[in-house]
Parts: sequence; structure tokens; C-alpha cells
Amino acid sequence: MQRAQAGRPRASAVLADRACRTEVEVGNAVLTNEIGLLEGALVRSRERIRSFKQERKGQRELIGQTLQMALAGCQGRVLELEAELDSLRHDAAERITQLEQELTRDKRVRATDQGRDDDGTISIGSLGSGKPTAGLSLRPAVSPSGRRAGSESRRIAELENELQAMHVKVDVQRKEIESLRTDAARAGGAGANAGANAGADAGAGMGAGAHQEQRQEAGLRDIENAIRVQQEEYKAMIEELEAAVRALEGRLARALRDLGSKEGVIAAVEHEAGAARSQLLEAEAVVERKNGDIAQLTSQLQLCILELKTLSEKSREVHSRQRTAFDGSGGAGGARGGGNMARILAFPQALELELDPSQTRHPPVALAADT
Repeated sequence: MQRAQAGRPRASAVLADRACRTEVEVGNAVLTNEIGLLEGALVRSRERIRSFKQERKGQRELIGQTLQMALAGCQGRVLELEAELDSLRHDAAERITQLEQELTRDKRVRATDQGRDDDGTISIGSLGSGKPTAGLSLRPAVSPSGRRAGSESRRIAELENELQAMHVKVDVQRKEIESLRTDAARAGGAGANAGANAGADAGAGMGAGAHQEQRQEAGLRDIENAIRVQQEEYKAMIEELEAAVRALEGRLARALRDLGSKEGVIAAVEHEAGAARSQLLEAEAVVERKNGDIAQLTSQLQLCILELKTLSEKSREVHSRQRTAFDGSGGAGGARGGGNMARILAFPQALELELDPSQTRHPPVALAADT
């Protein structure tokens, strides 16, 4: 019994452990699946970001090309507008000249027409005598401007007559309509119906006239609106071109400023280079002078060495003579004299070694004193 009771907690612990392990494994599997999904989403988002960057790059290039094309088109349009403006100025100048000529011609015609009478005749006295002649008149030749003025006046008179006739017709129709209305109001029964029909017909006529006037007004309004829209389009186009021109002027000004600053920097660098070049030339001149001085001193020193060599040879000869003359009778004084003479003879060789270390010469052998 005790063993059975002791085995139960162990079994329950094992079962709980197994349940925990399975739960952990399931949780790990779920987490692994979620991590894989997140990694896939991350890869997809990176690909989308890369594709979006490529699209943005392509859009920027396309926008740059479009802007360049638009700029080129604006420049071409500016040139076209300048050419059109020049042609318009030329045409306006020609038109002004033509109008001035016509005005001058009209003034001349008026000046010739000032001598006419009211009935269109010119008196003989007004031709230059200063005294009118009674009963005599001359019909003047009609100028082209006079014919044109006469035809225009006749046309205006005809239009005025037609307008008056139309007013008369309208008055007649109005009176007829009023009479029909009064008849329709007075009559009864069939007469009332007849009057109503007549009034309806008259109202239809008036409605047709009013509708025609409305259509004409609507057409005029449409034309005005179209003209206004076209003017606004031209105005907007001109504003765009002016803005493009201002932008180009700003870019040109910036480029000129940059060019000026770069030219200033280049000038400063060139000035510094010139100063350095002059200093270098001065230094080279100083070095050349120093080299000349060194060469001169070297030649003088070589002359001194030659003189010392000759003196040393002479001193050797004198020393040899003294040895032969005082052989056996010099003692310590002769030895000291021989040592001093050796040092004097070795001085030119030491000086040559200092000037040219490549020369290796044996030191002079000191003359031993006679013992």
C-alpha cells in the first residue's frame, strides 16, 4: 500500500513533466512557425522596398527627362513668341504707316472739300480769284474717299429705314394682339373659344420671337465666353512662359555668379603661383651665386694646395740636405726638427682628404731622428 501510494506522485509528476514538455514543444513549433512567417514578411517587405526605390529612381529619371523636354519646349516656345512679337511689331508699324498715309490723304481731301457749297457745287470765285462770280458753278470730281463715304451713308440710311419698318411691323402686331385679346375677353361661348385660340396663336408667335431673341443672346454669350476662355488660356500660357523665362534668368545669374567666384579663385591661385614662381627663381639665382662662390673658393684652395705641395717638396729637399750636412751631430734637436718637418709635409695631404674623402692616401712617414 505504501509503495502504491508512493508511486502515484511519481506517475503524476511524470505525466505533468510530459505535458509540460509537449506544451513547450508545441509552443516552440508555434513560435518557429511565427518566426518563419515574420522572416518571410520581412523578405517580402525588403523586396517591396527595393522595388519601390527602383520605381522612385525611374520616376525621378523620367521626371528629369520630362523637365528637360519641357524646358526645351519652353525655350522653343519663347523663341517662337519672340519671333511672333517681332512680326507683330513689324505689322503694327506698317499698319500705323498706312493709317498715317490714309489720314494725310483724308486731310487733303477735306482741305479740297472745304470750298464746296451746300448743294455740292464749287463756286468759281473760291478757286483762287478771291471774288465770287454770280451764276457760275463747277461740279467737282468725286474722289474715291468721297464715293466710299457716300456709299456708307446710303447704307446707313437703308439700315435705318429697315429698322423703322421693323418697328412699324412690331407695333402693328402688338396692336393686333391687343385687339384679339379684347375680342376674346368680350365674346362668349364659341366666340370665346375662337378668341382664346387666336390669343394662343398670337402668344405662340410672341413666344417664337422671344425664343429667337434668347437664342441670339445665348449665342452671343457663348461667343463671349469662348473669347474669355481663350484670353484666359493665352494669359496663363504667357504667365507660364514668363515664369520659365524668369527661372532661366535666375539660373543664368547663378551660373554667372558661380563663374565669377571660380574666376576669382583661379586668379588668386594664379597670383600665388606667380609669387611662388618668382621666389623659386630668386632662390635658384641665389643657389647659382653660391655655387659660383664655392667653385671660386675651391679653385683658390686647389691653388693653395699646389703651393703647399711645392713648398713641401722644397722642404724635403732642404731637410735631406740638412741630414746629409748634419749627419751624426743633430741629437735631440735634430729629432724634434724632423718631427716638425713631417707634420708640415703631411698638412697638404690632410687638406686634400678633407676636400675629397674618396682619395685614400697613406699618412706620411715621420722622419726618424738619428740615434
